[in-house]
Amino acid sequence: MSLNHLAVKINRTHSVSGCFNEESCLSLKQLEGYLVVLQPDAPQISLSGVGPHLARPAPEFEDPQGVALFLELRIVCSLSHAVNTAAQGMEGGALMSDAVAHTLDGCEVQPLGEELNPEREELLVDMELVRERGLEIINTTAYIAITGAESISVYEDVLRSVHYRLAKGSARFERRFRLSCSEMNGRYTSNELTLEDE
Repeated sequence: MSLNHLAVKINRTHSVSGCFNEESCLSLKQLEGYLVVLQPDAPQISLSGVGPHLARPAPEFEDPQGVALFLELRIVCSLSHAVNTAAQGMEGGALMSDAVAHTLDGCEVQPLGEELNPEREELLVDMELVRERGLEIINTTAYIAITGAESISVYEDVLRSVHYRLAKGSARFERRFRLSCSEMNGRYTSNELTLEDE
């Protein structure tokens, strides 16, 4: 991995001493220090633990609660940055990743292909949980958008409450959903997690 994004600045410090008595005068050597400045770390948001297939008996989709889409969802945010291993007596560079506690500002669940048909299918969310956490939600036939600055664990809880429900007697067909999350007003986005209902 290239370390070209590292900026190295050399600081030189010059010291001058004044003495009242030459016998007690100290001799100070010139000091030279090196300061390594890293580019700001970019967070990497990773979604996992789901799918890619959602296989359930048809009656479960017609249950009043529907079927949970992201029951085992796991969200991890890490920071990756280059480390100058040459300075440690090693060759080349390395990529170091640190798992950190981060605040997300939004997640979106989107049906792929056609929008939901409100006469036969819908996405359900635990609205009480959303309100308790002070989050906002937009639930349309095209997507569900959950927004508000909150911890990863809160977003995991809310997303695990998302269910897909079919109306009684509705014929099942292949339906795909995509989940993505972001932080810092959408500046950093996660991978896209796709789930297929077969």
